[in-house]
Amino acid sequence: MQKIEPIEYGYYYHIYNRGIDGMDLFRSNDNYSYFMELYFKYVELIADTYAWCLMKNHFHFLVRIKEEEEIQPFKPLSGYKTSERVNGLLTPSVVINPDGGLV
Repeated sequence: MQKIEPIEYGYYYHIYNRGIDGMDLFRSNDNYSYFMELYFKYVELIADTYAWCLMKNHFHFLVRIKEEEEIQPFKPLSGYKTSERVNGLLTPSVVINPDGGLV
């Protein structure tokens, strides 16, 4: 049985996965968009994303897990904008309050 190492604060990781038997994970553009919206909603709270690539049957992410003191407890954020399209591509973005905090 494979030994699974715990994820550690401050370390870089190549995270990847693929569909069972090479089956497609993403069947339409909406699938890609929905996946990335969830990714930026949840993962960006605990990790900095440096690179990502989504293909029909697999994906890759290069991330750095934030230091423990950088991680904010999860709170649903009203008005949080998780992504936007620039030149037809999905890109991460956030909406900032006038006081400097996330909306």
